[in-house]
Amino acid sequence: MISTAAAHTEQPSTRLYYLDNLKTALTCLVVAHHASQGYTTIDTGWAVQQTNLPEINDRIIGWFLSVNNAFFMALFFMISAYFIPRSLAFKPAPAFLWNRVRKLGLPIVVFTLFIFPVTGFLLYGRGMTFADFLVRRYLPVPGGDINLGHTWFLFVLLFFTGLYILFTKLRRQPKNSGLEPHRQPKNAPCLNNLQILLFALSLTLVTFAVRIFFQPGYWIPLHALEPARILTYLALFGFGILAYEKQWFERLPVSVGVLWGIVSVVVILLAPPIILFLLGGYAIWAKGFTFNSLIVSAWETFLCVGLCVSLPILFRQKFNRTNKLLKLAAKNSFGVYLLHPLIIIPIEAAIINLPLHPMLKFLFTTVIGIALCYLLCCAYSAIKSRLLKITAK
Repeated sequence: MISTAAAHTEQPSTRLYYLDNLKTALTCLVVAHHASQGYTTIDTGWAVQQTNLPEINDRIIGWFLSVNNAFFMALFFMISAYFIPRSLAFKPAPAFLWNRVRKLGLPIVVFTLFIFPVTGFLLYGRGMTFADFLVRRYLPVPGGDINLGHTWFLFVLLFFTGLYILFTKLRRQPKNSGLEPHRQPKNAPCLNNLQILLFALSLTLVTFAVRIFFQPGYWIPLHALEPARILTYLALFGFGILAYEKQWFERLPVSVGVLWGIVSVVVILLAPPIILFLLGGYAIWAKGFTFNSLIVSAWETFLCVGLCVSLPILFRQKFNRTNKLLKLAAKNSFGVYLLHPLIIIPIEAAIINLPLHPMLKFLFTTVIGIALCYLLCCAYSAIKSRLLKITAK
């Protein structure tokens, strides 16, 4: 999600519009995901929470959240990783890493130390001075409200990027006479369904092993990472690196995408009977050396792998095109990711007492939130570009 927006202008390449469009779709899904948290009792902790919710909300939104949690951030890591080898080939490793620290680290600092304290004070600081709020409620560790929020993704992506750079220094790279980083020839054997199946099975066992000790939904202090899913994110990050080096996204046949797309749809449809009936209730947070945890680990992993394989192929075949609107959306997706909580929370607060069904409020918040986020980010980009042109004269 991040790396595509930071492609170097000097790199002569054909733009992969389908990955830009997939990134945009995922960004909109993130906005919808967070908007939905205000209208369910399942995933609590959201700043604005609707009360007196009908049970249907928990059923529908719980399903929606479970599906999203299984794959969408892993897919973001995979797409981001795909562009790293090429970007790294055009800069020395220290310069590339410093560029990543500035682009990813600065938003983490700004949100954690400035934006989140201010918004937290406006929401929860009634009867307190801002200084009191900081000292008594926000800054204490442990026990305070201080956390990375949604910028955890940037933190983990930066960490994974550092690991990859270290890995490239330790392994011997094949010699390559051109500027392009080494890539497997297009006529080399490609990833096949059996290899994908073995990857999914292995990742299921790893996920199950981790969840013996860490429950899904548990975050380490500062909301920096979720142990129950961190190895899935790392695996898909590595998958993205290999996808670039071996040209999987360009070469995987449509039949592979169709098969794993069908697997994904079947797994999604199996969620209600598995979680509600087979496991006897909402067991999506299952942990320990238990049957429930194994089933949930398998369900999440096969959904994750299925969509991470099938969606790039689907977008390559059906959405590998662009226009002015799609270019603007792709260019501003990173900004929308950063901005969206500051937009949807006020919308939810403004409509919380309206006599509308909570599902309608969720849809309204999602649509208006996405539109406002992109409009504001596009306006900011236009003003910034205009000012740069003026100062350059």
